[in-house]
Amino acid sequence: MAYHNVLYGNAAFVGSLGGMLSGRMITSANPSDYNSLRAAAAAAAVAVDALIPFDEGAEESAAALLHDICQSVWSGRFPSQVEASNATVLAAAIVTLWNAGVTDLED
Repeated sequence: MAYHNVLYGNAAFVGSLGGMLSGRMITSANPSDYNSLRAAAAAAAVAVDALIPFDEGAEESAAALLHDICQSVWSGRFPSQVEASNATVLAAAIVTLWNAGVTDLED
């Protein structure tokens, strides 16, 4: 994965993966059993990160906000429930809310 903003990309990945797993019990000890889920979370994170201009001064509080938004949006959804065409719309909505929320943060 190549992110414009490593801090924000990682926050989007971790939040997306956490949301996709929300309320589900994982049972396999085989890492490859989770490849498709990890790939979906990575694709979601790349789509979100691509909409955020490079920010040399990325802030932890903004990353935490992005994580929480991604986790909430993906909570209870499997990636297969979101068609590719909707993934772009979903990423744009996440970034729109994040941009608005960032203005309310105090660092």
